[in-house]
Amino acid sequence: MDLDIKIIKEKLRDFVEITDVFDLKHLSYVKYITLIDGKEKFYDGGKYIKMGDNRVYIKRGAISHGVPIEFKRVDGRPYYKTRFFMKETLQMTQNNFDELLEIVESQQQVINKLLKKTNKYENILGIE
Repeated sequence: MDLDIKIIKEKLRDFVEITDVFDLKHLSYVKYITLIDGKEKFYDGGKYIKMGDNRVYIKRGAISHGVPIEFKRVDGRPYYKTRFFMKETLQMTQNNFDELLEIVESQQQVINKLLKKTNKYENILGIE
């Protein structure tokens, strides 16, 4: 697909750009912008399955293919880097749930302390 910024922005809703391909999560949905015949093209991609020699392997349906991470000149200097976008998802596990619950409880303690201080200052100032 050629680059139409409005369409691409819409298709990348709920996706975050990954600056380091090692941050890609196995089986996460990936879209990307890369060079084809010297022109940038946007692709809806598929599920990230593995990484190989300068390639990210993506599977869509029964077909998998490698997407070049970086394009290099003959002398080895890079001249273009593919942009990858990963769907932002948080899989809820017991560990995630416990961690989030701990954060909420900690924040509630801070709120309670602030309420006590506010009540104390209201009593000192005679505010009801």
